[in-house]
Amino acid sequence: MNAERAENDLEPLEPIGLHEARHTFASLMIAAHLMPGKEEEAAALLDAYLERTETATRLAQLSKAT
Repeated sequence: MNAERAENDLEPLEPIGLHEARHTFASLMIAAHLMPGKEEEAAALLDAYLERTETATRLAQLSKAT
C-alpha cells in the first residue's frame, strides 16, 4: 500500500492500534446509518482495511521467522 502511495507522491500510511481501529470502525458504521445508501461503501472500506491489516500482520510474522 505504501509503495503505491510513494508512486503517487503521497505520504506513507502509519500503522494504527486497536483503539484507532475501533474508532475507525465506529465512524464507518455511523456514516453508513446516517447516510442511507452508503452501507455497501462502508462495508467495502472496512473490508479493505481489514485485508490490508491481515496482510501486514502476516508479512511481519514471516519476516520475524526468517
